[in-house]
Amino acid sequence: MERRPWALAAAALALALLPAAGCALLLPKTNPPQFFVLSADEPGGSGEALPIALGVGPVQLPGYLDRPQIATRSGPNTIAYSESHRWATPLQQGVADVLMVDLGRRLHTDRITAFPFALGLPRDYDVSVEFLHFEPAADGGVLVEALWRIRDAASGEERVVRQTSLSRTGPPRDAAAAAGALSAALGDLADEIAAALRSLGARHGLASGAALTRSPRGARS
Repeated sequence: MERRPWALAAAALALALLPAAGCALLLPKTNPPQFFVLSADEPGGSGEALPIALGVGPVQLPGYLDRPQIATRSGPNTIAYSESHRWATPLQQGVADVLMVDLGRRLHTDRITAFPFALGLPRDYDVSVEFLHFEPAADGGVLVEALWRIRDAASGEERVVRQTSLSRTGPPRDAAAAAGALSAALGDLADEIAAALRSLGARHGLASGAALTRSPRGARS
């Protein structure tokens, strides 16, 4: 029986692909990556609303955290990145968003705006945060270190400059627990910033319902 040329070519192609198919079956299966987010927490105590308009930002993270893979500090000078555990959103944006919510809940106000600030938007104080560390450690703990400033929005004068170091413990090699511990540490940082803002408000004699809001430097009223 005569074989057609196209049939011979198809048979040859099938034979050529057999080794590749066999190799594919032997390759180890990889699990899809898991994605994690930070979350705002509820403050432990209650207090009166602080009647100020607040700007939050810029919020900056170290360059080595500018990637989707979750970074773990494996030694004093070493960082390990996980391909299987990743942040669902850019980490810097996630940190800024959660910090804003945390501050709003602690000050009982929704008059908070994110950097970059809209021209002419009245603000009383601006809070900027530069994180020096914001990562889990190999032993399960997390390390958060931040330099933060509170500036008078109208004059640009620095009213508070502090450096805060925070740590939380957790189980090792547990990305979900690490995300929760980092979220809790952000809440602790918000507690410190909110306390400083309340202290500034007390100096101005602010109480619930007594507004301070002024226009920032260079803003159109």
